[in-house]
Amino acid sequence: MIAAGNDELWERLCIAIEAIELSKDERFSTNPNRQKNHGEMYSLLCKKTVMKTTENWQQILNSYGIP
Repeated sequence: MIAAGNDELWERLCIAIEAIELSKDERFSTNPNRQKNHGEMYSLLCKKTVMKTTENWQQILNSYGIP
């Protein structure tokens, strides 16, 4: 589980997963927008997260302070 429940954490998550373009995307620019477009966001995040192991992501996300 990745918990990026506010705009600051979302920005850090996008940097951590090397998808900064997602933080600039209007569909995901605010927490209410991310909730509204959850399905699309989830799909895009899944495409990124399958590229590394859970252990790799845990280290990366921890280094960015993302729960």
